[in-house]
Amino acid sequence: KIMLLQNPKPYLQQNKDSQTAVEMKNATLSWTSAAGEQHHLPSQNGEVKEDKEEENGRSQSLPTLRNISFTLPKGSLLGVCGNVGSGKTSLISSILEQMHLLQGSITADGTFAYVSQQAWIFHGTVQENILMGEPLDQAK
Repeated sequence: KIMLLQNPKPYLQQNKDSQTAVEMKNATLSWTSAAGEQHHLPSQNGEVKEDKEEENGRSQSLPTLRNISFTLPKGSLLGVCGNVGSGKTSLISSILEQMHLLQGSITADGTFAYVSQQAWIFHGTVQENILMGEPLDQAK
């Protein structure tokens, strides 16, 4: 089954010459737009999930992030941690305009680069996974 992804409308506002790198004000975002456009998020096992609830027999989109507000000053480092499914990837995706902004605003000054990480191990010992084919240097 092939699913087509609908790209969200651009919403990131540029705030040139600001002391703020990223600012979110009361942002509510979803993987599905208010108009019902689908933007499916692959789950960790590769299946496609849809955040929906039933109301009066009609399927309705659930916001993934609700009323998020923060200011990240330029030159700052922000760590985001939390349990699986708590919204870490959604937060990054919202800054990259990969979600649908339902309310609020997101502003930024500058450009972004994002490199995702896919953890993996191969069938072998812990040592073999660490060395990845290189010879063991006991001093290291």
